[in-house]
Amino acid sequence: MSTNRDTAPGADRRALLLNPNDTVVVATEDIGAGLSLEALGLVTVDRIAQGHKIARHAHSVGDPVIRYGQMIGRAWVPIAVGAVSYIHLTLPT
Repeated sequence: MSTNRDTAPGADRRALLLNPNDTVVVATEDIGAGLSLEALGLVTVDRIAQGHKIARHAHSVGDPVIRYGQMIGRAWVPIAVGAVSYIHLTLPT
């Protein structure tokens, strides 16, 4: 049986990278804190609910958050790698 991990570089069945330029991945299932997503090169620092975003890169205040290859907002507080990022965004400008 094939999984994302088998077919796409940087893929993990628990989180989906939608575009190679994205600064976040999307949790495809509930993910606990401290879980290694080896294929994506990150460890979760928060509990992540299915459908929420996980930071692939550290974001400083004002940094764009990219999903689907498009800016969906800016960080209004620092966001650590592996942190849930749904509450840390301002609206796109």
